[in-house]
Amino acid sequence: MSLRTLEDEMKEIKYFTTTGRALGSEQFVGEMEQKLQRRFTLKSPGRPGKKKE
Repeated sequence: MSLRTLEDEMKEIKYFTTTGRALGSEQFVGEMEQKLQRRFTLKSPGRPGKKKE
C-alpha cells in the first residue's frame, strides 16, 4: 500500500489542471469523454507515420 503525501496530490492536481485533462479513474474519464464528446486521454506525440503497403 502506498501513501500519497499532500504535496504529491497537489502536484497531480496542478498537472491535470494545466493540461486540461480530467482527473479520476479510467472509468470516470471514459464516461466524461463519451458525455462531452471530447478526448481527455493522451495520444502519441507527433505526426502519424506513413502506412506501409
